[in-house]
Amino acid sequence: MHYSFLVKPAKVESQIMTYNFEEIRTATSNFSEDTVIGCGGFGDVYRANIRQTPVAIKRLHEVCIVTSLRALITVISIL
Repeated sequence: MHYSFLVKPAKVESQIMTYNFEEIRTATSNFSEDTVIGCGGFGDVYRANIRQTPVAIKRLHEVCIVTSLRALITVISIL
């Protein structure tokens, strides 16, 4: 199964942060249920700290990648 990820720092600053998959996987303890803080139609949300920054990581369901990406981007921009 293929997943995509969106990461939003808890505190938004003027710079865009990028993280590699290994950092995300490690920070979420390999997407452990213990780090899930929410779930919805697009996928699960995980809490993590990457490079001493608290972040929320949205792991998208495969179906959402193609059909609902525009709506998801709108939701993320509101947060």
